[in-house]
Amino acid sequence: RERAVQLQKRLAGIRGVTVLTDPPGTAGVWPALMVQLPDSAARDAALDALWGAGLGVSCLFTHALADYPYLAGLVPYSPSPRARRLASTSLLIGNSPWLRAADMDRIAACLHQGQAAAA
Repeated sequence: RERAVQLQKRLAGIRGVTVLTDPPGTAGVWPALMVQLPDSAARDAALDALWGAGLGVSCLFTHALADYPYLAGLVPYSPSPRARRLASTSLLIGNSPWLRAADMDRIAACLHQGQAAAA
C-alpha cells in the first residue's frame, strides 16, 4: 500500500493524468494502479514506450465489455460511450515489490513526456 501511495502521489502531479484512487473514507490494497490519460493517442504512446519494458504497465481492458466479439451472445450491445472512453484511455500499472523508485521515475517520465508532447 505504501508503494502504491507513493506512485499515486507521483503520477497525480502530471497534468492530464488521472489516478483512480480510493473513495473517501476507504483504504484499498492496490495490487495495481489504474490511471486515465486524456485520450487514446496518449494511452497508446505510453503503451508503446512501456509495454515490454518489464515495468508492469498494461491495459486492463482494450474494449468496452459489449465490444468483445466473443461476448456478443452474452452481453447485449449498448452505446456505452463512457465504457469505451475508459477502455481507450486507461493504463494499469502493477504495484509489484520489485517496482523500484527508478522504475516509478521511468513510468512517470514517460507519462509526463507524453503530456508535454500533447500540449
